Amino acid sequence: MRPVLRQRIIGLGLLVLLLLILVPWATQVPDKLQLHLDAHIPTPPVVDWQPLASPVEADSLEQVRADIARQRQDAVADSPDEPSAGSQDELRAFALALASYDSRAEAEAERQRLNDAGYRAYVRQEEVRQQEVSFALYAGPELDLSRLHLLQLHLNEDKRFHFDAERVVAYRP
Repeated sequence: MRPVLRQRIIGLGLLVLLLLILVPWATQVPDKLQLHLDAHIPTPPVVDWQPLASPVEADSLEQVRADIARQRQDAVADSPDEPSAGSQDELRAFALALASYDSRAEAEAERQRLNDAGYRAYVRQEEVRQQEVSFALYAGPELDLSRLHLLQLHLNEDKRFHFDAERVVAYRP
């Protein structure tokens, strides 16, 4: 046999042997890779989000005002010395200033969105400059300042609203 022919036959045999080894290995790589990827993915956490505020009733603002007035009367009746009108012993409520609008319709629409989402909210007409008014939107009121801070955190995290609720104000009936 000639040496050139023998080299070609040996080379062809080596190529066939190499193909027999590589083809099964190449077809099994995706299965192994898929098993490897699935093995390290954790299951997503289960989060049970519940609203902080209960659904708002139509007369909730009036109800809060009545509660504040009743608690003021109870505090005055229980104390031996009746505090004067401007003293520090008065009961206070707090609210979050959320936004200010030029028209009452815009402010009322946003208040309704907050109420539908389970938040207590109200609109107050405020004088900005002479002959100019704005309509301020507030969340609350709350008697307990810590509950108001909790409401503030919840509102800032709620993706349905784009408020930057940072200003806590005293509630004025």
